[in-house]
Amino acid sequence: MHCNVINQKTCNVAPYDRRDCGYPGISASECAQRKCCFDSSIPGVNWCFFSKTQDKAQCGIKTKDRKDCGFPGISAKDCYSRGCCFDDSKPEVKWCFYPKFKGCSVSHKLRKDCGYPNISVKDCHSRGCCYDSSIPETVWCFYGYK
Repeated sequence: MHCNVINQKTCNVAPYDRRDCGYPGISASECAQRKCCFDSSIPGVNWCFFSKTQDKAQCGIKTKDRKDCGFPGISAKDCYSRGCCFDDSKPEVKWCFYPKFKGCSVSHKLRKDCGYPNISVKDCHSRGCCYDSSIPETVWCFYGYK
């Protein structure tokens, strides 16, 4: 497990509770540049993931302000695989919900397309959208969050 930016204790996240911070095939160094945890020892789970501290900061949303990211009965594993937050500690509220984001820091799994194939950076920005081509095989022109 690599935790160059944050300490080992905050990277001790159960495999199926890991909220994705990267993309398939991300390297440990790319993950560290995102200030996230990296652990490639378990196949089939997120290898680049948010630390407990990051997750608490991004998922600490009042229940009334949660925006649904799942469906009734979604499991924590399925919710985390979408890059979303999961909290089932309170009944009758959204358990799977979008994390807080500022501007264009949107997980590749949550990007909502704002363009068209091969859109230029200029055309994307002219629509008031975010552009990030650093992650292959994902949406590059997408809506940001407030």
